[in-house]
Amino acid sequence: MRGHYGYVILLTKKESFLEKQRESFGTFSNLKSSNVREVYILKYTDLPIDSGGFPYSRPGFWLDPKEYCKICSEINQIYYAQYCKKRIAAHISFGIDGRPYTYWFENHGFNDYNIYQRVYDGD
Repeated sequence: MRGHYGYVILLTKKESFLEKQRESFGTFSNLKSSNVREVYILKYTDLPIDSGGFPYSRPGFWLDPKEYCKICSEINQIYYAQYCKKRIAAHISFGIDGRPYTYWFENHGFNDYNIYQRVYDGD
């Protein structure tokens, strides 16, 4: 998820940080202030956001959607054997154009990757 906006994370008295309610600026007017325990404001960013709502540390590299799905599927197939607990990793594969590439990505958990660089491995 990319965007040119910030996020406000509101925690009610019954929620923990992991059970957060994320709403964009200006859309939380219906929430009563007596129910709010803490407010976190995450600053504006152009960085991609992971599935937990936290930004990656590098901007993403645009890939064709078919190529992105292919590479993510390959990473998922060997995730626990090769990429588990690695923050930055490289995956070698053929792109949809049939050329060999190394795909560098940030790892935020299974099926939660930010591919930030594609390097051609040919001559």
